[in-house]
Amino acid sequence: MSQLMMEKKSLEERVLDNVDKFILPLLDKMKNRGSQIDIGYITLLEDTLKQLTSAFGSNLTRRMPRLTPRENEICNMIRSGLTSKEIAAILNISYRSVETYRNYIRKKLGILNEKVNLATFLTTLK
Repeated sequence: MSQLMMEKKSLEERVLDNVDKFILPLLDKMKNRGSQIDIGYITLLEDTLKQLTSAFGSNLTRRMPRLTPRENEICNMIRSGLTSKEIAAILNISYRSVETYRNYIRKKLGILNEKVNLATFLTTLK
């Protein structure tokens, strides 16, 4: 069992190393050439790659398996610090649609209380 844990840790470190050495520098170069929407996608991709070994996705799925793939995508974007307006531009949907998704996500996660910030809540699911 401890051997498996060590192998898992080693794999995670190698993946993160490769992402840091090879992929993130390419994304930085692409940011300088893209449109505002492209830069949004690249930033999101960069954040997702940095969190590759985090347990966010599995924690979110375990906590609320009824989220749709689009809701999971929006959760990841919110967690990455994107605003509703930025999410709308990246996904090519209306601001109002993003707000509706946010409300559905809040309901499904059981955080209807307005005092609970969705981004902060999602950040705690690491």
